[in-house]
Amino acid sequence: MSDESVVGIGHMLGAKSMVVCSFDDLGAFYQYMVRVINVRTSAVEVSLITRVSKDDRDISVLLGNTGRTARRNIREEAVSAYNQGIENHKAGVYALAVEEFDNAIKINKNFTAAYLRRGLSNVHIDYDKAIADFTHVIRLDKNNILAHFNRAVVHGLKKNNRNAIADLTEVIRLDPDYVYAYLFRGDMYWRTEDYDRAIADYTKVISLRPKETIGYYNRAYIYSIKKQFDRVIADYTAIINLNPNDKEGYYMRGETYYHPILTDDNKRENYDKAIADFTKIIELDPNDADAYYLRGLVYKDKKDYQMAEADLKAAVGINPNFIDAYVALSRLYSEQNNYDQVIAILTTALGINEDNYHTYQSLFKSPLLKQEEGQVQLDTGLSLIVGNVHSRSAIFNNRGHAYSNKNDTERAIADFAEALRLAPNDATARGNLSAVYFNRGNEYLNTGNNDLAIAEYTKAIQVKPDFALAYINRGNAYANKDDYDRAIADYTQAIRYDSNNADAYYNRGIMHRNREDDDRAIADYTQAIRIDPDYFWAYLNRAEVYLYGKIGNFDRAIADYTQAIRINPNHTGAYYYRGIAYSSRNRGNDQTLADSDMRTILRIDPDNYEARFFLGLD
Repeated sequence: MSDESVVGIGHMLGAKSMVVCSFDDLGAFYQYMVRVINVRTSAVEVSLITRVSKDDRDISVLLGNTGRTARRNIREEAVSAYNQGIENHKAGVYALAVEEFDNAIKINKNFTAAYLRRGLSNVHIDYDKAIADFTHVIRLDKNNILAHFNRAVVHGLKKNNRNAIADLTEVIRLDPDYVYAYLFRGDMYWRTEDYDRAIADYTKVISLRPKETIGYYNRAYIYSIKKQFDRVIADYTAIINLNPNDKEGYYMRGETYYHPILTDDNKRENYDKAIADFTKIIELDPNDADAYYLRGLVYKDKKDYQMAEADLKAAVGINPNFIDAYVALSRLYSEQNNYDQVIAILTTALGINEDNYHTYQSLFKSPLLKQEEGQVQLDTGLSLIVGNVHSRSAIFNNRGHAYSNKNDTERAIADFAEALRLAPNDATARGNLSAVYFNRGNEYLNTGNNDLAIAEYTKAIQVKPDFALAYINRGNAYANKDDYDRAIADYTQAIRYDSNNADAYYNRGIMHRNREDDDRAIADYTQAIRIDPDYFWAYLNRAEVYLYGKIGNFDRAIADYTQAIRINPNHTGAYYYRGIAYSSRNRGNDQTLADSDMRTILRIDPDNYEARFFLGLD
């Protein structure tokens, strides 16, 4: 197979390197050739050739024991099928590879390598069959490290983490320096949230491969989960020391310094360290738009708007499709109430084809160790991609907010409506559009235009049918029109969607009182008070029902007015009506208590006519 074909297959598999092996019978000896080809550059990184005598005892065991006379032909047939299986596997034709390994195994039932290779091909077809093949190898050779390791990998692919750990532990028992086993077992411990054991395994990887960065990357990731950020920083610093010209270490350390938990304690110092790391990336690669973007974010959070603007503009200058940078710029201008600039930037962003969006992804991902021949292709790096997804819907939402802040209601509505059209299930878009209608309804309500207010609240409810506040305010508009039935219906809907909204109960209570349905009025006021024990107006209005309603309970009226006074001790109305309640009850020293309440009113408001009249002063 040509190197070009191998590179093509590598790209298809997403591999960084491809291992190419050949096994040839050259008459007096067997020749093994192994080459490692870099998929990205097509360069041959490793090239090894080994020749082995046909009398070699290990080869005889590998190929099986047959009669001396027939052994050569049988062996050659088995090896031929085996080699063809390997070629098919390399070509990605896994089903044909399995067929060839089947043929080799039929010829030699104890062909351990064929079972192992068939298992590697079956990984791409059927995990259970792959596990069965590796298990058979272990029956033939219980100390076969590759069989245990590969079975562990397939258990991992099936999320059978504990089985994977058991196999990897056996690999480590057989070979205490088998770095891949520690690496993959660390991954399994991470999956099972056994973080301390994961850290121990990655630490072992570091001790076995001190000049490779993967152990540091993975351990730093686990430390970040445990929020041990000083250790995260230490590991990324070690990575930088190993590869001072590798941008990834600076990226990871810079993002860690920028982490919200870190920046809480010593914000300015850590922001400056983050800026230093992103600056180093820019020194290494002046065209790295991501580094400008991240440094711009840090400057923005430091309120250094001039530097932030310069960096974010540099990011979009390098990559005009960098959607995150446009959105960050819009937020920067929004913080400065520069809504014209917000609108201009987001309008530019909306001109970018969504298929061409560039978004920054925080890639907490470790590199890979070069794998050995006979291993399942395994991405042994931990990764967590944290990216911003700025859809066109979200951008229309943001521009709509800017228009709204400029009181350009029509354009705000148009943008929010477009956001909702693009993302019908987008709760943010739905909420924004309904909020614009709601706010415009409030403007009409506040100016006494109840019909227009009702129309806007209705639009808000059509967009967001569970918008409790829109029902309440539409109910208020109906109440202003003395349409008590529709008002009650709206307050009831508000309660349906927000059962803890005290205002909805209170307003409905007023409507019931207006309809002289005192029992329902008291029930609603009581529920409002249960939700909000300091709801002044609910006490005041419930007291009014007790005082003047059909129930006529002066004791309860006095109690409610007393609660209202507790909440607002300067409200003259509460004192006045409590005085009236005392006077109406007229029991014991009630008249004295009534006079006392009227005198309290005069201390608050000396010219209060009602209190002066009650006391006979006017």
